Amino acid sequence: MLEIAAEQIKFVTERKTYRNEDFTRILNQFGEQGGFANMIKVIQSPESSIELLFYLIDCIGKISILLQKSFIDSYLENLQTAVLQKVINATEVQIRSMKQHRMEELVNTLWDKIMARIYDRTETSIQKNIFNFEIGALFLRQTFLERRIDGARIIDSICRNALINKTLTTTTPDGKTMSLAQLMLHQLQKHDILGMYYSKRNVHSQLIQRSASVLKVLMGDSMTQEQLDMIWTSVDQFDDMKFEFYAILKDIASAVNPTILYFYLKKISQIATT
Repeated sequence: MLEIAAEQIKFVTERKTYRNEDFTRILNQFGEQGGFANMIKVIQSPESSIELLFYLIDCIGKISILLQKSFIDSYLENLQTAVLQKVINATEVQIRSMKQHRMEELVNTLWDKIMARIYDRTETSIQKNIFNFEIGALFLRQTFLERRIDGARIIDSICRNALINKTLTTTTPDGKTMSLAQLMLHQLQKHDILGMYYSKRNVHSQLIQRSASVLKVLMGDSMTQEQLDMIWTSVDQFDDMKFEFYAILKDIASAVNPTILYFYLKKISQIATT
């Protein structure tokens, strides 16, 4: 749409809090010549770097308040999709070089400044959490521990936020009303996050330490016997992991499905009597 009728679009407009005719004119000329559309193309290009992505989003964030409503309605959804795909499709080398604070700046700018122009506060918060979850899952899938720890920290923080903010709800495309906690449960199951924390191949005490809220969301619902056994088999390998898991289970016990809690208490009692 931007390429077809760019000359007919008013890209930016002056605001009461910011009036600068020359700057507004330059930005509109930039848009008319395909500048905003080309920014998305640059983000989508396999040759462009993640660092360049940070700078482009920062630039758009700085002018987001000036963007015309008729323009952003068609532009911003494409922008956020391009950003997410760029991050998800990053190479292992690119992911290894990513700094968590830079990713946080990117997400905060994209959602709190840019996407907030088309969503209300509640929907912005929910969509930001879902977007952040994808990044956390990406980090957890990596082979190097530092980035996996970052991913665990991101996802556990999102789950903790979901458990606290129980009034945050959204309407799904099929018309269902879902809380953020329900959405996070779906995301945890969709990405097999439990396996990224607790499978024999992935388990690590640093990840267990950052799994309390993840377990609280999962264990407050229901889990398969395979999942229950996976956790126990993994933590039972090493005393330090076992103690980390015991401590977490104690802290979240009041929110755990009684059947799940009984399963682990029975396992623990068997150890105590041997």
